Amino acid sequence: MIKLLFKFLIILGITLWAIKSNAANCKEESEINLINDLSTGFFRVDALNLRAGSGKQYCVQHVLKNVKGKKLLILGRHRNWRLTSFTGKNLWVHKSLISKNPFLPNINLELI
Repeated sequence: MIKLLFKFLIILGITLWAIKSNAANCKEESEINLINDLSTGFFRVDALNLRAGSGKQYCVQHVLKNVKGKKLLILGRHRNWRLTSFTGKNLWVHKSLISKNPFLPNINLELI
């Protein structure tokens, strides 16, 4: 019983350390040369992360769900990332998750 408890505590400790160390590796702010590019777009996917900066190394600030086809305002860009505003914060989304055209559902038509 003591061996089982000891194994559990070791695994729990390693798990908590890994979670904390991974969260600490993300950057909180972005210092880049932003290109102002005011435009609109539409989300291509249903769920996505909004980040503090223009890259995966930046912390996820918010997770959006049920947004496929919804419109967003693009404030600027840096490489493959687009700056948008959400809940009063400027946050970043990857351009592959945005479309210039609204989402159109697939319609299967049968020819008679």
